[in-house]
Amino acid sequence: MRNARVQAERYARLLPVDHGWPPFILICDMGHVIEVYADFSGQGKNYAQFPDRQSFRVYLEDLRDPDIRKRLARVWTEPLTLDPARETARVTRAIAERLAAVSKALEEQHHDPEEVAMFLMRCLFTMFAEDVELLPKDSFRDLLKRCEDDPSRLGHMVGQLWEAMDKGDFAFALETKVRRFNGVFFKTRTVLPLGREEIGELRQARLA
Repeated sequence: MRNARVQAERYARLLPVDHGWPPFILICDMGHVIEVYADFSGQGKNYAQFPDRQSFRVYLEDLRDPDIRKRLARVWTEPLTLDPARETARVTRAIAERLAAVSKALEEQHHDPEEVAMFLMRCLFTMFAEDVELLPKDSFRDLLKRCEDDPSRLGHMVGQLWEAMDKGDFAFALETKVRRFNGVFFKTRTVLPLGREEIGELRQARLA
């Protein structure tokens, strides 16, 4: 397969200049496996295993998986949508738009902009802690869903969670003891009041 990859890259170099470098190179051992390599830079100098070292080989039996078939189809029909950098930018924009909606709602309630910013930063840090499993998986997302159903819970539940994160104590909203987060980030843990719609925006930002 290594020789086949070298040959494929040679074919790519022979394409007319105005065609540009293809974002994908596929190597096929007929009836057995397809290897997928990508370079989204447009320079053809760094074709790497796609989407990662564990999944770049697609075996014949893997084609039973509809997600894998869909990914392969996109290689041909919309290859640039598979660029991780573009997906990251899309997600970042989506999160920023949702947080901006929450920020605007709070400032319209005449909360201090700096206090609003710190509140949202604590929310973002809590989402990050959940992502890297310093908090139990999906715990903050589920907490926000419960608060979305009953916004009056938000101040009590999130406030006590942040207090537990500051002290390394039991978080009643998560029904577990959480790690202590060093520093002063949660020393001030004001939870600003949000309505159902704004809590929903926070939860959707978490899901983006």
